[in-house]
Amino acid sequence: MIYYALVHIADFDMWHISLYALFLMISIFAFTSMMDRHPIAFPVELLKLVIGIALIYQMDGWYMMDNYFSGATYMMIIYMSLSVLLTGYFSFVEKTGQNLTVSA
Repeated sequence: MIYYALVHIADFDMWHISLYALFLMISIFAFTSMMDRHPIAFPVELLKLVIGIALIYQMDGWYMMDNYFSGATYMMIIYMSLSVLLTGYFSFVEKTGQNLTVSA
C-alpha cells in the first residue's frame, strides 16, 4: 500500500493523501497492538475498517487502484475484513499468551 501511495501521490489531493497516511498509521498501530496482545487492538482494527470503508465509498474504489489491478477494491475489503476477524480471534479466543521467562 505504501508503494502504491508513493508512486501515485501526484494523482491525489492533499486531503486524500492525509487520509491515506492516517489509514496506514492506524494499520501499523493496530498490527503492533495485536502483536503485543494489547486490549486496544480490536477497537483500533474496527476503526481501521470503518475508515477504510469510508474511503472506498468516498473515492468510489480504493484510490483508483482498480484502474491498474482489476478487483483491487474487493481485495482491500477482504483484507480489512480478515484483519478484523483475525484480530478478534487473537484478542478474545487466544487472549492469553504464554509468558516466557528467562532463568539465570
